[in-house]
Amino acid sequence: MKLVTSPYPNVPLFRRSIFTHLLGTTPDTPHLIGGFPASSPAFIDAATATVLSRATLRSYALQFAFSLHDLPAPLAYTPNPTTPATVLIFSPNTIVWPILLHGVAAAGFRTTLANSAFTSSELAYQYANANASLIFTYPSLLSVVLDALKSLGCTESEIRSTDAAHLVRLDAFFGRGELQGEVSFDGERSNETLYLCYSSGTTGKPKGVETTHYNLVSLIEILRPSWPTMIPCLTPFLPAGHPGTAPGRVFWVVAVFPYLWCDQIVDVPTLPGHTSGAIEKYNMTSIHTLYSGAAPLGADLVATIRTRLQKVGADVIVSQAYGLTETSPTMIVLHPKDANTHIGSVGHVLPNLEVQLVREDAGEIITDIEGAGEIWVRGPTVMKGYLNNPSATASAITPDGWFKTGDIAISDAEGFITIIDRRKELIKYKGFQVAPAELEALLLQHPDVTDAAVVGVDSKEEATELPRAYIVPTGPITPRESAVLALEVQAWVADRVAAHKKLRGGVITVDGIPKSASGKILRRELRERAKGEVGHGQVGPRVKL
Repeated sequence: MKLVTSPYPNVPLFRRSIFTHLLGTTPDTPHLIGGFPASSPAFIDAATATVLSRATLRSYALQFAFSLHDLPAPLAYTPNPTTPATVLIFSPNTIVWPILLHGVAAAGFRTTLANSAFTSSELAYQYANANASLIFTYPSLLSVVLDALKSLGCTESEIRSTDAAHLVRLDAFFGRGELQGEVSFDGERSNETLYLCYSSGTTGKPKGVETTHYNLVSLIEILRPSWPTMIPCLTPFLPAGHPGTAPGRVFWVVAVFPYLWCDQIVDVPTLPGHTSGAIEKYNMTSIHTLYSGAAPLGADLVATIRTRLQKVGADVIVSQAYGLTETSPTMIVLHPKDANTHIGSVGHVLPNLEVQLVREDAGEIITDIEGAGEIWVRGPTVMKGYLNNPSATASAITPDGWFKTGDIAISDAEGFITIIDRRKELIKYKGFQVAPAELEALLLQHPDVTDAAVVGVDSKEEATELPRAYIVPTGPITPRESAVLALEVQAWVADRVAAHKKLRGGVITVDGIPKSASGKILRRELRERAKGEVGHGQVGPRVKL
């Protein structure tokens, strides 16, 4: 076991509703919302340039909360007084999202968020597991919702609608009234569940992660030391200002997309691994920092990204952060000032958190890599537990509060942490450990590969696991070209890695890599697929003499 401490001193934390923390008001300062001018922008929609000020966001959220307590017809029903109401949101990202999220919080209810790429069966599982009573969805996703509800045995009358013409539109929730104030979650009530996001944890089916008000309020506060140069907006608009004085603007995108919408938002770089010439077509010079998450970036890939951006005049710092749904999510951040000197690291532990690297758990040797261990974390951002799953919770959180992340890492003398890979995903080749993330970072350097994933495939003949790569070509190719590319990539990797890291399990080209909503590679799906196919260049049985 190795303890890793934060270089930052602990910060004060607050036990209250996330709504109160971000959008609260006081009689003495009615012009301030959450401590900032009510007229300042909170969200801007890239596609329409629609601006939500803090005051507008608060008002809409309280109107939405009012209607959640007094549902418009025909949605009214008698809730179960012993079960907190749960609202399911099944929609792509829109500017309505923050209104719904904060409105549910203000009403004192729970929210469960479903990936808009879900199939009806996936949605049905989450809807039932979360015990949701109300679904908000996007018109194009309505058929998925109806199929999900029907699969659960709901009748047409129970679903309350068979076509879009009879659905209750979102605008019916506004203009009916406004809560005078949000439901309070002060003190111990701050430990009540607010969000149910679904995660597979280290193993198994998706489980509802119970994230509390206190978890999120704490996260906001402990993140502050790693964002010291972020300037808040204090005006009703976003002034150009003087260099270094303009308010901070953050563009968030889930990393499952191959690139960003450069035509909608100028000055935004492409995501790591994208090899088209998109960034050469747009002005990127105002971007100063790019954060990556969901999967570790190798040093070579970071260098490639910086070089490409520098060629178009953008001197961009490429940094990383690390966390899990179960940790609300961020727990480690690479400060921009350290990004160029600690390339490949995810940074320092945030304040108020304790981290240890554990090499042995209940008699099991987790890793034999010198100096490495599984990251265990304890602190105010660790989830309450998995919904209605005490056995999974007990497996993930020790009696004294340590959450087992399932990620293997090393830490240097200065406390900088580098992720090696998942505990359950390390490949063992004849006693040697092979980290998929390392090979994936290398594969993304190949000019003809736009995405990649590496898993281990069992070889009975070799009595070991063989590393196999699944790659996404940068463009359409024929089956013959696919085989040629696979063999070429296998040889290319072999020239760049140690012998035990060669792709002896072969290479297979695919249209896309299966990933979770947060961008993590779903290796279990690939391992299942691998059982029924042979990769190009896969090592075959040895001839017995």
